[in-house]
Amino acid sequence: METGIIIALISVFGVISASAIAYFKDVRVKGLKEQIEEAERKAEEKEEESNERSLKLGALNRLLDFTSFNEIRDSVDRMFEHTKADRFMIIIAMNGTTDFRVISVIFEQHKNKKWKVNAIIRYRDVEIDNQFRQTLKDSERYGCVDFDVSTMKPQLLKDFYIIEKVKHSKFRFLHRQKIDNKNDVVIYSSIATHEDEPFTHIEETIIKTEYEGSIVHTIKTYI
Repeated sequence: METGIIIALISVFGVISASAIAYFKDVRVKGLKEQIEEAERKAEEKEEESNERSLKLGALNRLLDFTSFNEIRDSVDRMFEHTKADRFMIIIAMNGTTDFRVISVIFEQHKNKKWKVNAIIRYRDVEIDNQFRQTLKDSERYGCVDFDVSTMKPQLLKDFYIIEKVKHSKFRFLHRQKIDNKNDVVIYSSIATHEDEPFTHIEETIIKTEYEGSIVHTIKTYI
């Protein structure tokens, strides 16, 4: 009787052991598969980031051709002279198979060295939040988005303005250029003032004519 029980128990334990081995083997296989998939995903992300940097660099080199650089700089100088604007930036973003993820400042100009923030270094491949993405979309849809920093809702762009001590800003869409079958380079600009008063109607007109008659034309020509 006892021998029969022992044999039965051994059989049961054998079945349990075999099931346990199969279970842990399956878990291990799934774990290895997930690790491989994660490694492949990271490799693809790194390749996309590398391609994105190369595309941005190519666009930047064309934009900062000596002639185009001087034409943009002269136009910004005129805005600085005839309006209260004192800070100008050109921002670039890549719009490929996914939504906007990062932006980079590729050009900056300041009326007063006091407000210089080395934006080209500070805002390089900056990951943006949903509100910033919406600003990019709105500026492309409507042409321009105006900001009074004091009334902006909490968001990354407001944080940037506060750090720079900007009081009013105009965020403009400049140009969208297809780079390849998967990617467009999208160019924006921000012109701002550190003064408390917003831009007047006349200043708005001056800024509009400089952008549309000079800056956008230059970018479309050289990009």
